[in-house]
Amino acid sequence: MKPSGRLAKGSIVQLRQRIDAVDSRIIRLLEARFAVIESIGRLKAARGFPVRDAGRMKEVMNTRLASAAALGLPRAMVKKIYTEIIAHSMRREKKYLKAAGGKRYGTKKHT
Repeated sequence: MKPSGRLAKGSIVQLRQRIDAVDSRIIRLLEARFAVIESIGRLKAARGFPVRDAGRMKEVMNTRLASAAALGLPRAMVKKIYTEIIAHSMRREKKYLKAAGGKRYGTKKHT
């Protein structure tokens, strides 16, 4: 039995509104994450730390992929998303390092 056009349209509209609300939360969370990244960039610049921390990058990716797997999310999709988030985070941190006159991009233990 096919749902009536009106019922199906109403259901789709409501579901799309839920997607819009979730997307809005995702955007706000990204903004919050990048605000923290800016604080990290300033701290790294002030202390002379390099932008890139291979151990931390690996840790972030592995924990996010494990969380995604536990929820049944596609590994490739989550890896692609976090690869971009990490790359963007490094670009933002480099901005602070350059402003402070630093040239360190390699790995150094952050304490």
